Amino acid sequence: MMNIEVIEAKQEDYSTVENLVRFYIYELSGIMGWDCPENGLFGGCDELPEYWRTQNPLTDANERWPAGDRGYPFLVRVDSRLAGFALIHQFGNNPKVDYDVGQFFILRKYQRKGVGRFVAHHIFDKFCGNWEVLQMGDNKPAQKFWRKVISEYTSGDYEDSTEHHAEWGDMVIQRFNNSRSQRKGIK
Repeated sequence: MMNIEVIEAKQEDYSTVENLVRFYIYELSGIMGWDCPENGLFGGCDELPEYWRTQNPLTDANERWPAGDRGYPFLVRVDSRLAGFALIHQFGNNPKVDYDVGQFFILRKYQRKGVGRFVAHHIFDKFCGNWEVLQMGDNKPAQKFWRKVISEYTSGDYEDSTEHHAEWGDMVIQRFNNSRSQRKGIK
């Protein structure tokens, strides 16, 4: 039996998450067909500092979130060992979406062992409201994972659609509401 922990990341954990993001991008590169950068170092998440503080000066001005938004960075540990991260974006002024899974990564060693499912369900339970989970159109493994996890979590009560995004192309999106009043005892 694995001991899985989902721990809210502190400021001193920023560089750890930043380093893990490079492995996340590397893993995505195989799925998405991205080439390795000439310097041999995969990039990161442009809005990563926003998860620690909205309007963070370390974030490029074009990537800063509006006032009222908030980020929640989490580290994942399995048996006290670093196993991944999750970045949750809370929208302050969006009438349709309260939360979004910004980035989610479980190290390969822990994939297909229930760790990602546990982490996702734990985070969904922590934040109640209207959720949106997006995956790139070519990222079939992520789509399969999120559809299974969300279907299980909501007992199939979610919307699944594909929408075109100007920067990223087709995005697959799952939407659901897990507020206590909406869930009526589910889970």
